[in-house]
Amino acid sequence: MKREDDGRGRYTVFENDQSRCHVVEASVPGSGVWLLVAVSWRHLGEGERFWFDIVGVKGSAMIQPLRIFREQHGAALDVTPTGATGRETQFIQSYRAEWMYFLAVIKGDVNAPPPRDQLALQRVFDAIYRSADEGRDVLL
Repeated sequence: MKREDDGRGRYTVFENDQSRCHVVEASVPGSGVWLLVAVSWRHLGEGERFWFDIVGVKGSAMIQPLRIFREQHGAALDVTPTGATGRETQFIQSYRAEWMYFLAVIKGDVNAPPPRDQLALQRVFDAIYRSADEGRDVLL
């Protein structure tokens, strides 16, 4: 386990070589922001497991299956969108829609916006790898 605090935030890294599981916990003091990321490339079980949960003081959301709750009159209210039920989950339907959009862009049926956000994100990832290789902060 490795704990650090650089004044801007705290993070803890838990590593377990047997399970090949790495967990990073990060928080920003005084902001109420907290993040937990767990990654493993060795999962013993049926199929893949992945999830994404957002928890806040006024509501929460989960993916796989999609569930959305918000506070109303002091209680949790399920505001999960309901749609046509079929064989595919909403999660799978969202990936199908993403692929259909991608194919429409490739075929020229849709004009895609410039990939500004994707390029910015790639610069962040490049800086993370460079920082790890050089053992120092990298400014963007």
